[in-house]
Amino acid sequence: MSTHAPLAQFVDRDTMIYERRYPHPIERVWRAVSTGEELNVWLFPVTRVEQRVGGRATFTWGGPEEDGVEVHEVAEYDPPSRITFASTEWPGAWMRFALTPDGADATVLHFTLHWPVPPGADSPFAPEHLSGFHGMLDNLAGHLDGTWTSASMDALIAQLTSGDPPPPDHVALIESYREHVRTAQPPD
Repeated sequence: MSTHAPLAQFVDRDTMIYERRYPHPIERVWRAVSTGEELNVWLFPVTRVEQRVGGRATFTWGGPEEDGVEVHEVAEYDPPSRITFASTEWPGAWMRFALTPDGADATVLHFTLHWPVPPGADSPFAPEHLSGFHGMLDNLAGHLDGTWTSASMDALIAQLTSGDPPPPDHVALIESYREHVRTAQPPD
């Protein structure tokens, strides 16, 4: 489930960034990070994206859209370089996919999470969530390579909702993020 990809790094107290390099052209990676049909396969199993500034984007864990939907607005849309989803439920919170070509056949992705909290409040960066995004970016690599499919996502959702303990490598990744947040997050 997890790779040896580096952990996300703090930019500031409220912002973390994951960096990944994918051996695929930018146009291919762009489709994977900006269309609901492809995000469904590797990020969240029911995703819809209106590809325009001001468009609506919704993310769910596979149930009906009304059940646990996270609603965002497309705040930036600059194909094939950048798409930012601003939360409509958490003012000032957003996630961004920023792409740069690395030669003709590779792309560097910077995935940024920005979740501001009031001074003195607990960090929004729960290790379970950070490790989940880490794993989703692994899934993106597999999706781009053709080894991670909708069936893979279905199997993952079934495993996560089975009540069984998570795989040991995922538990280790959660613990790595727990320590990382504890030691690396800048203070208020």
